[in-house]
Amino acid sequence: FTESALKGSHFIELCAQRNIPLIFLQNITGFM
Repeated sequence: FTESALKGSHFIELCAQRNIPLIFLQNITGFM
């Protein structure tokens, strides 16, 4: 993975652990 991809996945994990909705991330699913 690239550094940016690792940061993105780490951010998603934090949001998932805190039950934060990630609807806005649907715009970058192609990037991930």
